[in-house]
Amino acid sequence: MKTVCRFFLTLLALSPLSAFEQADPQIVVQNRIVAKVDDKAFSVLDVMKQMDMFISRNYPQMLDQPQERYSFYMTNWRYFLSQMVDSVLIVADSADKEMKLQESDIRSMIQERFGPHVLVNLEKIGLSLDEAREMIRNELIVQQMTWYRVNGHALQSVNPQDVKNAYLAYCKENPAIKEWKYQVLSLRANNPSIGLHLAEKATQLLETARTGLVAVAETLKHETKDHIATVSLSQEFESNETTISEAHKEVLLTLKEGEYSGPIPQKSRDQSIVYRIFHLKEENEKKPATFREMCAKLEDELIEKAIQKQSLNYIPKLRARNGITDKSLEEMIPKNFEPFSLSY
Repeated sequence: MKTVCRFFLTLLALSPLSAFEQADPQIVVQNRIVAKVDDKAFSVLDVMKQMDMFISRNYPQMLDQPQERYSFYMTNWRYFLSQMVDSVLIVADSADKEMKLQESDIRSMIQERFGPHVLVNLEKIGLSLDEAREMIRNELIVQQMTWYRVNGHALQSVNPQDVKNAYLAYCKENPAIKEWKYQVLSLRANNPSIGLHLAEKATQLLETARTGLVAVAETLKHETKDHIATVSLSQEFESNETTISEAHKEVLLTLKEGEYSGPIPQKSRDQSIVYRIFHLKEENEKKPATFREMCAKLEDELIEKAIQKQSLNYIPKLRARNGITDKSLEEMIPKNFEPFSLSY
């Protein structure tokens, strides 16, 4: 049996011709039972009301847009039906629990969902006050039972030893790492003897004049104006064990903070000899955060993982206990069934 749900927009008459303009499409509902849980049956209309309640809260502008609403129905009706089935199972699971649910809580949520004009807004989506109250009541029970069955068990499953083990794993994944701040003076000459002379001169200036690499570089540049030689001072490097080159790391490991290396001959890409002098400005060791700093964060992460695990188990257990499977739900719905269509 087809039940037609008509949703009209109020149109302002802009001209006499407006009466002949094409009316908005109507959503046609092919109503039938699409699921049963014990003695509870769900029809297409039931699912549509649940979706309308969701739309009114999250996409209220869609209530006056039949085409967008129809598209939402067709995309999401199976998901909402599945949620409704699970909700019934959870509410049944709460039967032997003392759920502290006050009528004032239900009224408060109805006011929050539908605003001060509750009856007017409910009428827009075709819901009675009793239907809205029942939906809200079930939603609150589901929230409480989810906390009791999922969050509560998850909290109890995480103990101090778990947090300690998580910290050990964190330290293994984030070991202490050395960091260096340094500069390099490079001396290059076509004549090997000139390059060696510049390297020795630089070492002498650093040892006797106790000047820095900047001053040494300027002095050597002045002295090499008439020679075929290049003197260059790098920018200040900031590297750690994961980013530094092996050649640089090998030198820096031999230095203490503030020290200069001796001139180190290294082959450049063109196979010429380049003398390099390293100045280690700072050396630090970045250590992993302490247990005190990480404790709360690690515990929260463990609880979140436990909640996810419990969540994945709770609904399947309820369904299995009640003999409900995806296949059994699908068998109630005719093949190629389309619960909604648009009529123009």
